[in-house]
Amino acid sequence: MAGNMLSERRGTVTIKPDNFVDVVASIVAENKKSSAAGLGPLLGVGIGIGGLIDQKKARIRYSVPLNILGNVELGENLASVVDVPCYVENDANCCAWGELAFSRNDDLRNFLFALVEYRKDRESIEQHGGIGVGFGIVLGGKVYTGSHGNAGEFRSAFCDGKGDLQFSLTKAELSRLYRDRWVLERVSDELARNVALLINTMDFERVYIGGDIEELEIDFPSILMKRLEENWMYPFPKNIEIRYSSLGGKAVAYGAAGMILDRLASESLLPGL
Repeated sequence: MAGNMLSERRGTVTIKPDNFVDVVASIVAENKKSSAAGLGPLLGVGIGIGGLIDQKKARIRYSVPLNILGNVELGENLASVVDVPCYVENDANCCAWGELAFSRNDDLRNFLFALVEYRKDRESIEQHGGIGVGFGIVLGGKVYTGSHGNAGEFRSAFCDGKGDLQFSLTKAELSRLYRDRWVLERVSDELARNVALLINTMDFERVYIGGDIEELEIDFPSILMKRLEENWMYPFPKNIEIRYSSLGGKAVAYGAAGMILDRLASESLLPGL
């Protein structure tokens, strides 16, 4: 429980609303075999998902990347097939949990985690431009989820009217992000201008950047700092640190584990408590 990864498994699965529970149950069963082989007991299951999540009821309300357009009672259905506690949370919130649990910085109390993902599958590109952005917000050392559990959802202030895109660019433009430098710079700058306003409004002490944006050839922290300074009207400098996630590409997984530890401790379910 010190935050060291004991094993890792990656794979590709086809997930649909009607098979989601079965897929998760199968993954849990495989990991229980690994636990029995000497990795220690499986204490719980943490699931990080992009979309609107009711974490108290372990319910997926809406998820664009999983094409879930209505309630999926994940916790209720898993309870009958999995014999350990199961928790589900928004993926960006999981990233925030990860930094809280494993960054080993006890003084970090108020920060923002910006999760930026680029989805290359045709369905995501055709429907939503292939880009997904969400924020994990930590206030007073706790992940803030808002009055209705939806804190951290993002749509650019530069979008005109209702729509299903997070940025003001067209779907055709967003689909070229990986191969068109102009699109990459436009998206990065528009995101930076939105985040700068949020940072100055909330007075965060640190901003973490995570997700696929770390792999692209663009210095987003510098772009964000430039827009942040332009958005700051006072003569003295803004005291904030902007960095890429300390957990790299495993930020969501680490965060889901951190969330499990917090929940198990709060519910006195950890061994020895």
